[in-house]
Amino acid sequence: MGALELKKSIFKGLAIIDYMDVILEEGAELPYYHYLNLKNSDGVIFWSKAFMSRLKGIIPNIRSLYLPFGVSLNLFNPRKIGDSIFINKYPFLKNRFKLLYSGGIWRGSRGEDYQGVDKLPNILDRLRKYLPSKKVTLILNSPLDRILYKAFKETATLNQVLWIPPLPSSSIIRQSMFSAADICILPASTYPSIYYAERMKMFEYMAAGKAIVAEETPGAKGVLRNGFNASLTKLNDVEDFSEKIVTLIEDRDLRLQLGENAYNDILQNYEWRILAQRLALFLESLVNSI
Repeated sequence: MGALELKKSIFKGLAIIDYMDVILEEGAELPYYHYLNLKNSDGVIFWSKAFMSRLKGIIPNIRSLYLPFGVSLNLFNPRKIGDSIFINKYPFLKNRFKLLYSGGIWRGSRGEDYQGVDKLPNILDRLRKYLPSKKVTLILNSPLDRILYKAFKETATLNQVLWIPPLPSSSIIRQSMFSAADICILPASTYPSIYYAERMKMFEYMAAGKAIVAEETPGAKGVLRNGFNASLTKLNDVEDFSEKIVTLIEDRDLRLQLGENAYNDILQNYEWRILAQRLALFLESLVNSI
């Protein structure tokens, strides 16, 4: 879908905005130049229900389509790959309970944590206290971050972290890593571009068929339903996040059911073949409206 090429002549000069990487100002205000572009466009493609709802409240008459990022199971299908490649590479993980966070570590100029990852050391610390007999490892598939590394050391949880540098998104080892995980975690923050976003890693977690523990934000709630395809926690509540993980560690049936529901949700609503058809119908409607 990202490689879709459309000749301008076919669409008779229509101005269509693909509004994925949305930058909101402090207070979640829309920059004026974005406002003008949206207002003067013929159609807008939104990658988040929450973004679409917020911005249509500002510009109610824009023609729009909700088109989430989703996933192509032809390119990314951890269930098909299996976990053996990853476990063979890291055999000490075989009898450990594995949490996975895969994604960026994004900070502001003063070190502000925009992705919500600074909660992870405290979450691991609580899990160690709540489940002293369980061996839990956090697989952190992210760039090395000095602030986070220091926090793991200060909470004496660094020995529970397997830090793996970023990998090509569809690489076999990365897909096997997703397959090996027991629970995928999705921390967040109130930073607007995270708070309202439907993040790519969320769809990858779902495609892996794994239980997801995610902080509740407008963006996450556009796709994840608490108790159906994920376990949602209160935003910025480390205690609640930790307790939700403990529940899933102790309840295998619930963990597997959430993962199965998430995977089926991808098949029914978020696979690229389905989304491509939705996009084609939207573009056709714009052309026909001229």
